[in-house]
Amino acid sequence: MDKKNRLLFKLLGMGLIAIVIGANLKINGNPNAHYTLFTGLILELGSILGLILYNLSKLKSILK
Repeated sequence: MDKKNRLLFKLLGMGLIAIVIGANLKINGNPNAHYTLFTGLILELGSILGLILYNLSKLKSILK
């Protein structure tokens, strides 16, 4: 695994942590927890999209 894939997986993990923290804040009644949840969503979508686009040639060869 190269450096860019490793960084995108770390970003995916950070998004997961942000979602868990945001959900915990939302359950406890924090009125601004949706900002943390939205940040986690953006991190997750960005890292998944980055992983797909960066590894597109590998994915095409696997799907052939």
